[in-house]
Amino acid sequence: MSPPVDLLLLSGLWTLSASDPSVAGHRYHYVGEAKTWTDAQAFCRQNYVDLAAIAGPDEAAAASAQVPAGDRVWIGLYDDVGSWKWSAGGDALTGFANWWDGEPNNLASSEHCVQIHSSGRWIDLDCSVPKPFVCFNEVGSVRFVLVPDPKSWSEARSYCRAHHTDLATVRNQPENQQVQALLPAPGGAWIGLSRDAWRWSDQDESSFANWIPGEPNNFLGRAESCVEMWTWTSGQWNDEVCSALRPFLCHDVVDGPGRRNQAIRSSVTCEGDEGKIDCGTEAIRIVTANYGRTDAVTCSDGRPLGQISLADCHAPNSFTVTDQKCRGKSSCAVQSSNAAFGDPCFGTYKYLNVTYSCVQSPTAKVTCNEDSMTVEVEKSGVIGPHEDHLRLNDPSCTLYSDATRVLATFSLSTCGTLMEEDEDNIVFKNEIVSSDEAHDIITRRNEVEIQFYCKYPKKGLVTVQFQAHRPPLTFVQNGFGTFTYQFEFFATKSFVKMRDPQSYPLVYELHDMMFMQIESRSSVPNTELFIESCSAAPSDGQEEALTYPIIRDGCKVDQTVKFYTSHQSKVQLEMEAFKFIGLHDQVFVTCSVILCDAGNPRSRCARGCTDTGHSLSKRGAVLQTASHLISQGPLRLRRSSTGLVGDGPSPDLNLLLVAGCLLAAVGMVCGVTLYKTRRSEFRYARLPSALL
Repeated sequence: MSPPVDLLLLSGLWTLSASDPSVAGHRYHYVGEAKTWTDAQAFCRQNYVDLAAIAGPDEAAAASAQVPAGDRVWIGLYDDVGSWKWSAGGDALTGFANWWDGEPNNLASSEHCVQIHSSGRWIDLDCSVPKPFVCFNEVGSVRFVLVPDPKSWSEARSYCRAHHTDLATVRNQPENQQVQALLPAPGGAWIGLSRDAWRWSDQDESSFANWIPGEPNNFLGRAESCVEMWTWTSGQWNDEVCSALRPFLCHDVVDGPGRRNQAIRSSVTCEGDEGKIDCGTEAIRIVTANYGRTDAVTCSDGRPLGQISLADCHAPNSFTVTDQKCRGKSSCAVQSSNAAFGDPCFGTYKYLNVTYSCVQSPTAKVTCNEDSMTVEVEKSGVIGPHEDHLRLNDPSCTLYSDATRVLATFSLSTCGTLMEEDEDNIVFKNEIVSSDEAHDIITRRNEVEIQFYCKYPKKGLVTVQFQAHRPPLTFVQNGFGTFTYQFEFFATKSFVKMRDPQSYPLVYELHDMMFMQIESRSSVPNTELFIESCSAAPSDGQEEALTYPIIRDGCKVDQTVKFYTSHQSKVQLEMEAFKFIGLHDQVFVTCSVILCDAGNPRSRCARGCTDTGHSLSKRGAVLQTASHLISQGPLRLRRSSTGLVGDGPSPDLNLLLVAGCLLAAVGMVCGVTLYKTRRSEFRYARLPSALL
């Protein structure tokens, strides 16, 4: 083995200074011994951090300079060919699949979506190719619908989600035959199967690419799923078969201002146990995760040979499930079980192997002025991957950055700044969050969330009002007599243990499942309940402008919704917990429901999921009731302690108190009649001018 060659690379996340040797960044190590990509990855993880991740042209040039002229080396980029998943949710290829012989073949390294051919066999294709497509309906008598209008895969998915449930999920041979029967011969149509493309081994989220012209091309269909860097093309990249033997570049991270040495840690949890990851006051960053088995030694005590002999077992959703559960938190727990990941190898005793690093939570500085505030946040291992996706509470207000910080200056009355008050102070709050799309209103991911505020002393009073758990609602209507609706949350999907009304607001974590039941009790027998629509809002007021649709026209809009009942006097369903992006601590769920004559095919309940609206015939009044709204809440997200940072003495506060601007601050807000706050129990009245 050739001796490693070290390079300290100064990342663009920090200010470069020739006189400051402590500036943090990557340090690359050239290893001259030729290995396969997988063996090179294992060597780097054992001796450094991982195979080299390259995030920009400066890094590419610097890394290439460490490799002997005329050589080529493995780097940490790979094509994640095993990440097939259904658009409506759920990982694929652990169950039914019906590929054409030789498929998927990733022709020209560009085929990441799937069409079903009129023969019923599956083919991977370029996602941008316009094709007819098949949607599916979660509820209703017609499950699969062919849409002949050609669209790209992503356009087809958007159409299906708007008009049906999603692109078709095909779970078994009978469903495959149903979809096949819709297709004209010869021809094909998109279904909801797709996969991720290129990823970094250390899960770095950089989108930087430095391909040789014409690459990647998966030359001759040789399964070129790993990436090498060529020195004779100034450090550009080529895709290559992973079994080829090459020297390679590793990297580690050195200490510096605002960043710690991100040592890779590991956690192994045997099947059936709960694995715990703890980073103390720092944030978790998942590097790798696998639920399965890759050797015969780990978690083998007392197990027969037949349960531990398989050494190539991988659940394809391992990283996604673990990352969504833990990323950005200071601690988390993940169940090592088939229930969490599926069963990738029946009969094998499995384990969950996670590697992760602990990254420093962002630190912030807030400067409060008479009519504005400025926030500065140091870049870190948490901020860095999301730098281009940061925004304030108002999605139209984004941040700008320099080499070491992200910054924003804005008026106290703009950018979604909210006002709260206590007995002694008026507080103006905002929040820095990250989102994939600029106008997202909810999230189920643990990413960047930094709250900050300015506090000003005041004189005045505040009235506190609070109403938690909603009681049942009773109505009277001709033909249906007296009937009552009751909306409750339950602890599990068995719907046996109702959540205690005294425990509201209910507290959830992201990705927890929420189990909801709306039940009708009527003096008239043989009735059934139907949910026309449901939506969520951060407050319980009917005037709330910010709403998130869950069910519309009896059809699922949120793809995590699952119904457990139909055509009964009660509706039971589950949904994955989420939070509103921005300064909204709570969620209220409101549903529009009707009661119908059970089994009558002309009633709205019998029509199920439809976009035809709620119309009544002349006899409709005896078929169903009018629509009624029933709500429940509040629900709250359990926050991680890493979400709040600051300069003050309290670890949960981020403020700079400016006492000198009392009169200007109070004078600015006294003309506002009503403020909604993060806590719906607070309502603010006009401040009497005598107090100013």
